[in-house]
Amino acid sequence: TVAPPIVGPRMATPLPGSIAQGPPSPAIPPANGTGTGRAGAPPRVARPVTARHVAPPTAPVAPAPPSAGDREADDFFAGMPLDGMVTDAPAPGQTDEGAASSDEGQSLSWMDEVEDHRHQDRHQDTERVRARDVQKGLMQEAPALPGFTFATRFEACHDVSGDFYEFIKLSDGRIGFAQGDVSGHGLTAGLIMSMAKKTLAIYAGLGGNPTEVLSRTNDALVDDLGGKTFVSMCYAILDPEHRTITWARAGHSPTIRYNVKSGALEEIKPKGMVVGMKKGPMFRACLEEQVTRIESGDVFLVYTDGITECMNRQQAEYGLDQLFEVVRKHAATGADHLLERIMQSVRQFRGGTVASDDATLLALVAE
Repeated sequence: TVAPPIVGPRMATPLPGSIAQGPPSPAIPPANGTGTGRAGAPPRVARPVTARHVAPPTAPVAPAPPSAGDREADDFFAGMPLDGMVTDAPAPGQTDEGAASSDEGQSLSWMDEVEDHRHQDRHQDTERVRARDVQKGLMQEAPALPGFTFATRFEACHDVSGDFYEFIKLSDGRIGFAQGDVSGHGLTAGLIMSMAKKTLAIYAGLGGNPTEVLSRTNDALVDDLGGKTFVSMCYAILDPEHRTITWARAGHSPTIRYNVKSGALEEIKPKGMVVGMKKGPMFRACLEEQVTRIESGDVFLVYTDGITECMNRQQAEYGLDQLFEVVRKHAATGADHLLERIMQSVRQFRGGTVASDDATLLALVAE
């Protein structure tokens, strides 16, 4: 006989004795509410419930940081207008197939624009390097002169510099030498520097005295500078026969004179305003000349303000006192070595910070 089913949330039917030897297994309840289900059919036995293993939820994976290429593309597209962007909707009268073709063409177009952008950057870098090399080629080597030694140093804070120096061999055997500093930095200052350097060299070659050369140079440049850019200059003429130097200064840093035998140190600073401010008689009236008689052991140092106004991490300036100290310590070692020690001292003072101004040095040592 079959035992009547147990009615409840979970129902079980005992198996025939020849099959079931243990406790009864649960059975599926009959559809017709009776103990037999279909007429003459044995009751259905419920399958044992097997627990399935469910993996625990994993933590969300953080997105990978954007690569350098992604950031470059983002920067490029940041300023692009939205009306040129590709959309999913086809244009009026255009099929989906035509829209897909148009999308593909536009996608290739923006890739071309990115490549053009990179090509322009590489081209500009190449042009800056060429400009720097051309400017270095404009700087003449110091002339060799019995009884005297010249030396120079030239360091730009950017690819090109607004500083310059110049040597002019005059027909009577004298040597003119000059130094200049254009206000500002970069390509604009470099362009004006080339113009000012060449203008001064032309007028100096005519053989005038220092105040005449600076006056003519100023009058030739002042209109082009437009009252917005200025050039400080120092021009001097060395007379090796009479052992004198005649100086004129247009707003430039004073020249340092130090004698290695006596230890005397002084500044040579005749009056004068910068080139590009005023034209004609007013500029000439501001200029003074000063004549120095050269003594054995004299060392003359001409420098731009990129030396003394160099700043360190604490925003302190290098200043004249440190420059004087380096001159006193190393002037006796020769012109070239002196300039090298000055540049090393300035770099050490800067402490790894980027130079904010061009730096130029010119030294003359008398035996």
